[in-house]
Amino acid sequence: MADINTKGLEETKELIKKNGGFGSYVFTRKLDVSDRSMITEVVNEAKNKFGDIDILINNAGVFQGKAFTESNEKFTNKVLTINTEAHMWLIRDVLDPMIKRNSGQIVSINSIAGLAGNPGMVDYCASKFAAYGLNEALRLEMKSLGHKIKFTTICPFAFNSGMFKGVQCSLLYPLLEMEDVA
Repeated sequence: MADINTKGLEETKELIKKNGGFGSYVFTRKLDVSDRSMITEVVNEAKNKFGDIDILINNAGVFQGKAFTESNEKFTNKVLTINTEAHMWLIRDVLDPMIKRNSGQIVSINSIAGLAGNPGMVDYCASKFAAYGLNEALRLEMKSLGHKIKFTTICPFAFNSGMFKGVQCSLLYPLLEMEDVA
């Protein structure tokens, strides 16, 4: 597991141990997915410790939550980099061994915002549409080449975390609890 939030990594590792998992086999590493070279470094570290990666779960994401005309362009670039480019970079770093083995799975934790636009989320929606398209196009490409790599794209609604604080929801679509999404 890799994340910019090292406290969250350690909490998750402890949950794995507590629930009967193999905590000593959990590799945790701080990772800023907006740093391309750091992604390759962390992937190579994991490969050296455990061998080729069988399943990649792309879960990184950031959210600005401002009207398009009020959004910060520098932060918009961060949204696009983390929510889309980083997913592509991670896939690129793990895909070749999957192709050689003709097995593996790429999971993208995306968002309903990757399927339908929403006011106040223009950059986020654009990044999630792109991530959805990345996974769908790559799935079809791998299939057309005869590779049996699986692709899963999960598109939940916004969830109750600090990331979506202030998002306007309705009674029909309340914020989801993170545990339920997981």
